[in-house]
Amino acid sequence: MSDLTATCHVACVLREPLARSLGFVAWYLDLGVDRIELYFDDPADPAIPLLEPLPQVVIHRGTEELWKQLGTSADAPFVKRQNAALSTAYAASDADWFLAVDCDEFVWLADRSIGAFLGVVPADVPAVRFTTAERVQTPGQEGQWFRIPVGRNIIRQNCGEAAFFLAPRGGLVGHADGKSATRTGLPFDRVRQHWVVGADGQPISGLTVGLAEQALLLHFFDDGYDRWRGKLDWRAGAWGFPRRVAEHIISLRDLPADQAETGRS
Repeated sequence: MSDLTATCHVACVLREPLARSLGFVAWYLDLGVDRIELYFDDPADPAIPLLEPLPQVVIHRGTEELWKQLGTSADAPFVKRQNAALSTAYAASDADWFLAVDCDEFVWLADRSIGAFLGVVPADVPAVRFTTAERVQTPGQEGQWFRIPVGRNIIRQNCGEAAFFLAPRGGLVGHADGKSATRTGLPFDRVRQHWVVGADGQPISGLTVGLAEQALLLHFFDDGYDRWRGKLDWRAGAWGFPRRVAEHIISLRDLPADQAETGRS
């Protein structure tokens, strides 16, 4: 680290439409990330030949051989394969900081680069958690709109029956855990989706930043009804939802599209 600028390594396991994958890389290059390591779940993903020539991008194709090398298998649950890939990336990182994000998650830092932001984090802080700001659709309104986690009393007052499902996540439909940038070289057990787990089995924690610091994780969880419905089975079985939410999602799966869209939460 020099001149209060840190280096940052981003890693992601992805299977997304071409435009989303390209946009993800463009965003983090613009943010000043030094290395973007991509594990493509589809070894023939059309984004691979377009991104592979970029010097800051490292490509891994999700072949049977790759997953075996990472200590798992191609037919293992996605989350297990994801954690195996991210753990390998963290262990080998030579940057100052490591950040694991999904392809629909974009760290926003107002007018700062990620290197400048992380470069002034106190030396005794091992990790920085970015609060989730979840994109919401606002027909008829210009620009992008986001919601951040709020208290349970606000959710109960405003969300009706949906409060039962939304309260555990601060009113968000996706996760409210945010994502953590973690210093590299720390003793660790594994990397999970939201944080690095230390050698003691506990998440490595430090600062949490959000709207007040103009530092957020923009989560484009709602990418339109068709894509949401197309991922119902995956979301219900990917360990990303509490049981009661997963059961609710499964109950919507077989409804006619207009009813399911009305019942979506």
